[in-house]
Amino acid sequence: MKAATPDWRLPPNLITYGRIALTPLVALAILGNHGLTALLLVAVAGFSDGLDGFLARHFGWQSTLGAYLDPIADKLLLLTLYMAFAGVDLAPVWLVGLIFLRDLWILSMVSYAWFATSIRDFPPRWTGKVSTVAQLSLAGILLFEAAFPRVLPTFIADVLVLAVTFLACASGVDYTVVALRRYGAWRGTSRQDG
Repeated sequence: MKAATPDWRLPPNLITYGRIALTPLVALAILGNHGLTALLLVAVAGFSDGLDGFLARHFGWQSTLGAYLDPIADKLLLLTLYMAFAGVDLAPVWLVGLIFLRDLWILSMVSYAWFATSIRDFPPRWTGKVSTVAQLSLAGILLFEAAFPRVLPTFIADVLVLAVTFLACASGVDYTVVALRRYGAWRGTSRQDG
């Protein structure tokens, strides 16, 4: 009988490793003023993201590792893009800091829930999804600007910066309110059980 392939060697996870490996190359391309190269590398990363998901579903190669690794790879690429954009003055440093702080805050709440409570499911919120869409949209515009300077009107990026700022704050508050409610409900249940 053939042994099962370990999770870390499943083709979708191998593709995800490749996407992670592309991330520093994208940053170097942006920082080196090779915007078109960065745009092409991000296009490859986006294609690989779709491909690994398709392969996982089509061939039954879903895994616990992949479920964690795929969103981490996506978030790593997005945060790296924003750091590189700030490095070449395409994005304000304060915006990058805000995005980092929001993600760090949400991660800290999830970590607390994981280690200090019995809560194990952390469903995404619609505010988080909308915030991510805004961040991706701004990243796409800034990548295009890096590849083809002064083609798009500057107000497009300016409006998206405002949208990303508002949505990052709103989603951070939303996740906090939901987390506090869930922690309160868990503590109440724990007391009743005890």
